[in-house]
Amino acid sequence: MGPKIAASVIFFLLAGSAWGQRLAVTIDPTELDENLRFDTNTVPVRPGIIEISNTFATGGTSRTVDLNFAPNLVFTPDSERAYIAFPGTTQKPSNKVLAFNPKSGEILDLIEVADNPVQLLMSPDAIRIAAICLLQKRNLPEQNLSTPGEEVAAVALIDVATHAVEILELNDVGVSVANNPVFSADGRILYLASASTDELLRIDVEELREIGPRLKFTPGIRPVSMTPAPDLSYLAVVLTGSTKLSRESFPDGIAIVDLERFVVDRELRPVTGPSAPADSAFRFLHEFTATTQFSISPDGKWGLIPDQAFSRTSQIPELVTDRIWLIDMETGNFEVFFVGGIPAATFWSPTGEFLVVSALELHFLDPEAKQVRTVSPLRSDFRPRTRPVFTPDGKRMYIAAPISDSIIPLELETNEIPRFVEVGGPFCLVPVEEGEFCPEGSLISSAPLELGVTPDGEVLVSVNFNANTIDLIRDTTHLAIQRALSDEEFFTGVALTNISKEDAELIVTGFGNTGIVYLDNPATEDVVEFVNPRELTLPAGHQLANTADELILSSEDGVVEGWFDIDSDQPELKGFFLTGDLALKRLDGAVAATRTSQRVILPEVRVTDGMATQVTVLNRNRQAARFSMDLVTHEGEVLATFQRDLPSRGLFNAFVRDPNPDSDDGVDIGIFPDALFDEFEDGYLVVTTPTGVMAYQRYFDEERMSSVNGVPVSERDEKATLFYLPQFALFQGSDTFLKLINSHPKPAEEEEEEGEEGEEGEDEAEALRLTVVLSALGNDGALLAAPVTLQLEAGRSVRESVADLFGFEDSGQVISGWILVEADKEGLVGAAEMQLFEGRAMTTVPLQDRTGTDLVFSQVAQGVGLSTGLALINPGTSTARIAVEVFFADGELNRRTEFDLPAGSRDARLLDEYFPAFGEQVGGYIRVTSDRGLVGLELFFADNLEFVSAVVAQ
Repeated sequence: MGPKIAASVIFFLLAGSAWGQRLAVTIDPTELDENLRFDTNTVPVRPGIIEISNTFATGGTSRTVDLNFAPNLVFTPDSERAYIAFPGTTQKPSNKVLAFNPKSGEILDLIEVADNPVQLLMSPDAIRIAAICLLQKRNLPEQNLSTPGEEVAAVALIDVATHAVEILELNDVGVSVANNPVFSADGRILYLASASTDELLRIDVEELREIGPRLKFTPGIRPVSMTPAPDLSYLAVVLTGSTKLSRESFPDGIAIVDLERFVVDRELRPVTGPSAPADSAFRFLHEFTATTQFSISPDGKWGLIPDQAFSRTSQIPELVTDRIWLIDMETGNFEVFFVGGIPAATFWSPTGEFLVVSALELHFLDPEAKQVRTVSPLRSDFRPRTRPVFTPDGKRMYIAAPISDSIIPLELETNEIPRFVEVGGPFCLVPVEEGEFCPEGSLISSAPLELGVTPDGEVLVSVNFNANTIDLIRDTTHLAIQRALSDEEFFTGVALTNISKEDAELIVTGFGNTGIVYLDNPATEDVVEFVNPRELTLPAGHQLANTADELILSSEDGVVEGWFDIDSDQPELKGFFLTGDLALKRLDGAVAATRTSQRVILPEVRVTDGMATQVTVLNRNRQAARFSMDLVTHEGEVLATFQRDLPSRGLFNAFVRDPNPDSDDGVDIGIFPDALFDEFEDGYLVVTTPTGVMAYQRYFDEERMSSVNGVPVSERDEKATLFYLPQFALFQGSDTFLKLINSHPKPAEEEEEEGEEGEEGEDEAEALRLTVVLSALGNDGALLAAPVTLQLEAGRSVRESVADLFGFEDSGQVISGWILVEADKEGLVGAAEMQLFEGRAMTTVPLQDRTGTDLVFSQVAQGVGLSTGLALINPGTSTARIAVEVFFADGELNRRTEFDLPAGSRDARLLDEYFPAFGEQVGGYIRVTSDRGLVGLELFFADNLEFVSAVVAQ
């Protein structure tokens, strides 16, 4: 048996959720009725065509490419129903609103309203939906133009409970696709602007009648979109003007309509054009369009409106710079900022900023700081009607890129775009028979234009404008195997366990260090180098254990060096990976990573006495990222800083110090130069980045190896004050070292003025200082020694033997137990290194800060020269009833036992102690369930004492 085959076999013997999305269901409404179409004039969204603004039959100011207004989605509060309108075309109008289940895709109803329904609006009490119907055919003049159109529209009110419909026809109006309805705070009045007649209407929805008189704007001023005040006391109506009016005399503006008095309280306009100050930013007249959307901050203090004055006159409007206007809503003062071309809509973001969507970029404006930051997604082909949606927790945003048939998810806290969600796909404009090709020029994108998120955040809905389909997208679980190796020296094994109730459909994708997907070489027809991505089904309750090369079916000579992304459509997928040498002497593992951080601590820097430390920084983001790595001494001083750019999906892997510093080859391959380590005693590494990364490290010599994941410590990361080390062992060939770090950066030293006492500095030091109490406990929860109290200043770390910390003396017996770590405030990071078997084997685990009632350990290695044990702590105040179950890889239960674990105590046993005469088991997993929160750790080791690995519960 060769070494590579041996590694595969041994891993088979050994053998949290992250955010992602996957298409679950596609609804094709045209199968119900071929007239169910989103586009009002059948001119599709195409590559290279950006609509600048929209001109209606009622008049307008700017040149037009196409209307491309997608109907909007509304949801019931319980997320069980969604509604969308189908306008149809002028000659083939639709009068239908589709009701469907956004979880399953089941069609619930096809509700008949008036012709050409466009925008829908749910009432504040969620008992009715207002559908604005354009009645386009009736508004067209006769062919000889001698008879004008009727100038009519309709409002259809849909009862949400029964889907009964009432219709109010409106006369002498010119309502366009850009005229959105707004409900009053009590839901009794519906407001609707009429663009062509320059009026604002009120509709009593309970009596189904128009309330007179109408509010009349200046003739030709063309009201379009409306934005309600946060307290619904007024409406802000965008006025776009008309070619029939002098733009200098009647510039575009925003009418503030007092709803109680139903009058225009004031009009807001930036001062631009010839009368503006001699400033290039103001000299050109501003330009609002039918796609312009005004937004107001939740406190009502600020407003923001985009301006397309520059892009509307450009041949390449996407590449020009346009203006946006920040408005002080109390004073009416305008302040100008500049963003990418064709900004059309603004929104208030959960980040506390305004969001402006331009053709190629996303811009976030902080109205208080007066600063704009820009995110430029790789797939950015936004349209003027592109509207983002936010998840209910305010942490994520989705926005559609219609030409690339993609939805871009943006992590609002870190600006990460972890992946693209592919929707729709190529769509043929003309019908073709099965087996026929789409005619040249007719194959276009499905064009997702409108998105919606169910109120419970479970489903993302995409309206595909060209294809007339609706995609339902569900969250998936993404795990990252941060370091995958398969070469002449090392291998990586991956264990995946599906404890969900349903089979998991997995997509496993292997990436090289540069972020490039491993691909099969088509020139070698007789050899399959890689199957990547690889789609797998992992049945409910089953486990999959493969080495890295096996996971993507690499050929025998295929070398893997990179990382794996594992996408599961089931939430309860648990992942774990091991890295070892082919001699099976050095082996340790870590759980699969699920989240990124903008600040990560790697706790160990072992670069002396033959040890080499290798660190991995992974950018799972679809955008390039730049990170900094600080080498910090145990006193908290930053000894050196290293910076590096990472490509999309790229991985940085390097030694902290040259592993052969005494060689005379003249080459230093360490991140930091050798000279820095001449007097280096101990310390740690801090990785920082604006967008979030994952980090992992392993350190090893010729006989031993440890590995540990980086610890996230950014401002957004949850931080604990209570930690547990479930296992330590001392004496008789065993030792345990505890590493504790105060993750708060050491404050910069400032020179004190003569006579100053430095009280502010002392206050800051006190605020950042951690008081840490350590308690070494036995299985029964009793103290094994007096508790130890440590003071850790900001940035400082300590690495000490548990024996030295607690003053244990060697009595000829092994001392074993667990440690409780209590900090007086947030900011502590810790890890423990266990050295066993006279130091021949070692493993490192982070301190644990969470309890769980369902713990999974993704490998079983009992018999055939291997042993597995568990350490379980009940830190609560009540006795826990615990069940330990051992499953085969196919999900079949092998053994089960139950027992009580008193409060504050620990249970630590090998599998053959839990189950006498256990025998041998290769592969599978262990599941521990309890009626009280537990902390768990698994240790498995070679009976020949060559290696040991500790794995925290998943």
